[in-house]
Amino acid sequence: APFNPRTAAPFVNKSISEETRRLYHRVIREFFHFVGSKNETHVTQQDVLLWRDSMMRDGRRASTVSLKLSVLRSFFEYLRAYGRITLNPAATRLVPPPPVADDPAGRALVAKEARHLFASPDRRKPAGARDHAIILIMGRMSLRVAEVAALRVSSMMWSHGMSIIKFRVKGGRERRLPLPAEVKEAIHEYLKLDRSRRRIAGTDGPEAYLFQPHTNPRRSSTTSRSRPE
Repeated sequence: APFNPRTAAPFVNKSISEETRRLYHRVIREFFHFVGSKNETHVTQQDVLLWRDSMMRDGRRASTVSLKLSVLRSFFEYLRAYGRITLNPAATRLVPPPPVADDPAGRALVAKEARHLFASPDRRKPAGARDHAIILIMGRMSLRVAEVAALRVSSMMWSHGMSIIKFRVKGGRERRLPLPAEVKEAIHEYLKLDRSRRRIAGTDGPEAYLFQPHTNPRRSSTTSRSRPE
């Protein structure tokens, strides 16, 4: 019998993170499409090797390939734990992931590159002020892209004599951090420059997304998940 996606549902749904569940579902679907919906009990080491090599030929980053192999390895390990298979065909010793040490996506910026990055947005314009604030909040506070994109205006608050920002981390747990003065100033400057557009677009108010796109105002409503563009 061909692979039934429902087989993966218990594995996918065991994660409490919606983002992780989407990743698991996407990777598993991609792999079984590659192997022609072969039954999970018939998947071999060679199938996984061919999938890995196909991704590399398609120009996928080594870090992306390694992540997808990790998801697939975990899925087959789940099946092995429940007695569906006896050997994990995606085990590291059978399918080594590509080396990622030289992958530039994961390296830190040198001081000169960081200065160019911080100086690049045109802070006189709302979009540039927004980008500057995003760069600062990610650089100074180490927030993830998804965490920054989910921030609301009300995420900034005053507590115990200091400015803080609250956000949801991976897994759904709420975290609160002190807001550095330069980050707070950059956010306030952006909101001041963007005030008129938000009012006209109807995307202002405490529950509006903090960082909004400027190319299509309708996408930045308070009821839809917006991403800066």
